[in-house]
Amino acid sequence: MPSHDPTRPKAAAHRAEPPVRSQSRRSDNPGFLSRESLDWESIRTFVAVVETGSFSDAAVVLGVNQATISRRIARLEELARTDLFERSGSGVMLLPEMERLADAARSIHRDADDFVDLLVGLGPIDGFVRIKATERVYNYMLTPLMTGVHMGPLQGVMARHPELLMPGIRLVSAEAGGEAEIALLWSAPGETPDAEPDDKVRRLARLRYGIFYADPYFASGRPVPRVLDDLAENQALVSLPRIHGTESPIAWGRWYDVVDRAGANASVVEWSSVSERLVLSGAALALLPVYTPCLNPSLKELPLEDGPIHLDLWKVTKRNAARRRDVREVAEKLIRAFAEVDWETTPFVGG
Repeated sequence: MPSHDPTRPKAAAHRAEPPVRSQSRRSDNPGFLSRESLDWESIRTFVAVVETGSFSDAAVVLGVNQATISRRIARLEELARTDLFERSGSGVMLLPEMERLADAARSIHRDADDFVDLLVGLGPIDGFVRIKATERVYNYMLTPLMTGVHMGPLQGVMARHPELLMPGIRLVSAEAGGEAEIALLWSAPGETPDAEPDDKVRRLARLRYGIFYADPYFASGRPVPRVLDDLAENQALVSLPRIHGTESPIAWGRWYDVVDRAGANASVVEWSSVSERLVLSGAALALLPVYTPCLNPSLKELPLEDGPIHLDLWKVTKRNAARRRDVREVAEKLIRAFAEVDWETTPFVGG
């Protein structure tokens, strides 16, 4: 090992360099940029780096090594003869002047996905369409559409329009989770459900809810409530769990405020059938959709002076799934079936 030369100046301490800004590059072999100069993987890599802000994270997303990501980005920058990203110790950031390029790349990414979906959809359809919904929806609305049984709020629809039968659907519980091509989601009136920007979203119905009772409940001389706030005192209440997306004060939020104030006089059950049995027995009051009397004619709605409680039910078709012919057919049947029903009326008349 060579000995240290004391006459040589000491190396300067390392200092972090500021982030590198965009600068023009000269390629040793620029040629000319044509559409044949790029491939799909380069554009896909560019989008992944933009979205993750990291070469290493983009490599994980695409299932390649980081060197591959670096090589593809370097090739793009060579073709552009300028930097596309600002590098720093914490990752990379798209330069502001490259936003239009990123938008174009994202559009190509979506179009390529659509091409694949269309290509796959050309073949024979041998699967089924999954619909995710809450327990009450798939029990009382979707089951008749699957089986043709004339029950629940859609019984009249099925009697008049047997062509709306959908035997090829499978039900997925929203409570249990799982993937589905179509989801039926709730929201407060005037709000939209959680969905991706390119999903196909359509409101199916605006359902009115009321407070229901059975005659034995007031047989013991309980005071009859006049407004919703009266339920918070001296009344027994039973409720289903809160539904995500309905917390607004103009939706179920009003009901849950009463349930919270009722304290020990209120109970929460997991299944609508349990809630209805407790009301039918005369043990409690419950917030139920106004079609409930078509399932249990003994249930009656309290004539409260408050304004009505509504919830919106939406159909959300995943963007990729919407390319399938069978999914589109199911979505159209759902829209037609729900449009046939008056969701405001109580007692509900199904036929």
